[in-house]
Amino acid sequence: MLQYSGPEGGRPFDPADPGLDVPYDDEPPPQLLPLTPEIVISQMTGSRRLKMATECNELISATDWADLHPGETLPTTTAAGVGPGAERAVQLGGDGTPLVAEFAATELAALVHSSSWAGARLIGDALDLRHRLPRLWSRICETEIEAWQARRIAQATRHLTKHEAGYVDAAVADLLGRLPWGRLQALVDAAIIEANPERAAQLADLVGKADKKVHVGQSDDHGLTTVYARVDAAAGIWLDAIIDRLADLLAAQGDESSKDNRRATALGLLAHPARAIQLLTTPVTGEEAGTDTAGPDTAGPDTAAPGMSGTDTAGTDSGAGDDDEPDLFDAPEPPEPDLPDPDGPEHPGTPGRPLTEAEIIAAVRRLDPAKLRPRVLLNLHLAEQTVRTGTGVARTEGIGPQAADTVRAWLGDCTILLRPVIDLPGGLTPVDAYEIPQAMRDHMQLRQPVSSFPFAASRGKLDLDHTIPYRPGCGPGQTRIANLAPLSRLEHRLVTHGDWSRRQPEPGTLLFRAPHGHIYLVDHNGTHPLGTTSFAQAVWNTATPEQPARPGADGERARGRT
Repeated sequence: MLQYSGPEGGRPFDPADPGLDVPYDDEPPPQLLPLTPEIVISQMTGSRRLKMATECNELISATDWADLHPGETLPTTTAAGVGPGAERAVQLGGDGTPLVAEFAATELAALVHSSSWAGARLIGDALDLRHRLPRLWSRICETEIEAWQARRIAQATRHLTKHEAGYVDAAVADLLGRLPWGRLQALVDAAIIEANPERAAQLADLVGKADKKVHVGQSDDHGLTTVYARVDAAAGIWLDAIIDRLADLLAAQGDESSKDNRRATALGLLAHPARAIQLLTTPVTGEEAGTDTAGPDTAGPDTAAPGMSGTDTAGTDSGAGDDDEPDLFDAPEPPEPDLPDPDGPEHPGTPGRPLTEAEIIAAVRRLDPAKLRPRVLLNLHLAEQTVRTGTGVARTEGIGPQAADTVRAWLGDCTILLRPVIDLPGGLTPVDAYEIPQAMRDHMQLRQPVSSFPFAASRGKLDLDHTIPYRPGCGPGQTRIANLAPLSRLEHRLVTHGDWSRRQPEPGTLLFRAPHGHIYLVDHNGTHPLGTTSFAQAVWNTATPEQPARPGADGERARGRT
């Protein structure tokens, strides 16, 4: 029988007893304060501050522990004549950090209930921050940032020299706490490349060769399996594009399954090259045999980082080079049927009859391989200095910052079609319609590729919210760059149908007010929480927008929600 253990000892478990969780005594239950949103908000923010302080203090204590266990008096790991197994001096951090006694990390790790390896890494990260990333370390000492984010940056920059690490520190230290980690990590990666472009390109080549692999998992009882692949970013772009192309062709031939299902079928088709080529060379209404339509935008727009003086956009329109084409014809060549030229007006084979493998092979021999390549749109943003010198950072959406040399290698065997650069600072002419013209959408996506909501990480295909709601007949130019802000669908619903409010005092600078009064300022530097102070309310009131005139109101302005 289950027993309940309370202050008065155990008693039999009775499911029908509604007072089971109350001990047997005559004392009334303690009176609790009524639960209010303000109490919960205070608990949450207080817990976060306490957690930040605890983890920052842990890093400070790790450096103190290292100072108490210096390694100067011990032989280094490369010293000769040291007894086997004896303690040595080790450098747990990067260039410029002091030596530490090897065994010190183990005792520290035991104190915090972690492994010796984790203890050594904690000391190494803390020493990197103190000696190589001084701006981040200052913010750690002031408990202004999350310790785990600072540690990730220390680990990412460990291979850099002390001077190069300082460059990254200066570039990103002020942004911690304002951006979600996904966006911040992209800036860290870019700063690492800028610190030493040549080494970044070499490291990318070495890591790429070491980490590439393909793994096929075990099939489940539904006959499905998982395919995992880690390939060059350029190869991943081409693979995604050709899969999408095949999926669209399957739909054109009557496959009514979902796009994801057709993409999975398309990947399987690549295991049968002849069948895939047959599908790629089958005419589709509105296309010529053997040609290609635009593939997916596998890399969308991205904004230039602060300080970049110019941008450039390049589109690629080819796949792997001709020399990389697989040799499908090692076997003796079969008799070649009498087929029309596939580049001519008539497609090979008899309508309604599937081609044989021999017919496909014969037709493929006459094809221009470039006609089978998918078309890929790749938006690159390059600083003017990178264009002039050929070294630096190239920013690509969906891939992240890359060394310019790496991107040059991607494009080295492609047919490139350059598209005009959208004039980001110039803006576009406002329109008097709720619908947003495509050119304006493209402009906004390049200008602000991520959501404008506080701490948001959403990017890609976002809604464009009218920060001053559109009102039919209330004046021209309501749909304009200065009145649009990218939001995810949920965030758009929050400001349209929920209790969140938003204002855009300047293009790209927004203020949001949460349901219980907390105010956030969001700009190109990230999110700045202003809280609920009188200053925050004054900033909010100052940004009060003026609505377009109501019809027949003789110029009277309708005020927005406050």
